[in-house]
Amino acid sequence: MPKLEIARHFESITDPRIETSNRRHLLIDILVLGVCAMLSGAEGWKDMHNYGVARKHLFKKFLKLKSGVPSDDTFRRVFSAIKPEQLTACFLSWVRAIAPETEHSIINIDGKTARRSHDHKNGVKALHMVTAWAAENQMVLGQEAVDEKSNEITAIPKLLSLLELEGAIVTIDAMGCQREIASQIVSEGGDYILGLKGNQGTLEADVSDLAEEILGTMEGVQCLEKTETGHGRVEHRTWYQFPVSKELQQKHQWPGLKTIGVAVNNVTRDGKESYEVRYYLLSFSMDIDKFAKGCRAHWSIENSLHWRLDVIFNEDQCRINGTGAINSSSMRRMALTLLKNYKGDKESVRTRRLRCAWDEHYLFKVLGISMEK
Repeated sequence: MPKLEIARHFESITDPRIETSNRRHLLIDILVLGVCAMLSGAEGWKDMHNYGVARKHLFKKFLKLKSGVPSDDTFRRVFSAIKPEQLTACFLSWVRAIAPETEHSIINIDGKTARRSHDHKNGVKALHMVTAWAAENQMVLGQEAVDEKSNEITAIPKLLSLLELEGAIVTIDAMGCQREIASQIVSEGGDYILGLKGNQGTLEADVSDLAEEILGTMEGVQCLEKTETGHGRVEHRTWYQFPVSKELQQKHQWPGLKTIGVAVNNVTRDGKESYEVRYYLLSFSMDIDKFAKGCRAHWSIENSLHWRLDVIFNEDQCRINGTGAINSSSMRRMALTLLKNYKGDKESVRTRRLRCAWDEHYLFKVLGISMEK
């Protein structure tokens, strides 16, 4: 029989079913079937059941399935009752065991809403998940569910507490530009790149005025430019970095602030030009390459994680809500991480997901299951 190495990562999950006499299916069977179905194209509970029925001959080799394949209602009830923090912890343990052990020098934190996961009739809002993403390793490092986007401010500190921040650069958009968050990052040995908007009193206006004054002379400023073409557009990016002034720091007393970053993006498409300027608070000294790399890496969470969740996993159209939405969202993120970190070929995530559905040996390789007898 294949060695079911993944089972040990699920051992700490508490079975939410109270009546032991009514447990027709083992919890590990439900979990493994659910994960394999998600890797192979499933989007909901019925898909998981149908996948299990279609692959029953395969899973009988290493799952007990003493009462056959769980029904879609069983998948729904169990995944809606499992504590999300337990499932997330076990999945992260599993993925970290399979993925290469590498340092995560840039950690991007951002939120995403599963837009169809609401239930207006019962007053359930759409799920908003805040995720920590290792841009260089294409790996989910942690996640925290919140009721709505405005609660990211409370979710981010919880998420940061799960991470190893020593020596890492944490990038967060303007919602997470908070003194308490900045203080937490630097106190744990990390650095930050925080997007700045008008949510901190006069800070953005003061930074804008300082930038206009300093960039007028370019004294003490580091600058980096890059032009890219593709998809019918020309994009010219310019990054500037300069030390924060004593006057600005004395006025705002921002934890760990050392320099200011300015990113200018100029895009030409179909003869039309757009222009955008963004300001950033940086906790590290002058290093324009480091600033530019962090800015570019932050977009990885949009392109490599959020975009794929919607286009490949169809997350925005998923109607699951409540705790089930949190747990299914966790499974999608873990499945994507496994697919992105598979080193056996150079196929796209979409193709790898299809191959998991078509080829059981390929599925086992992605899962990290040994087929040794």
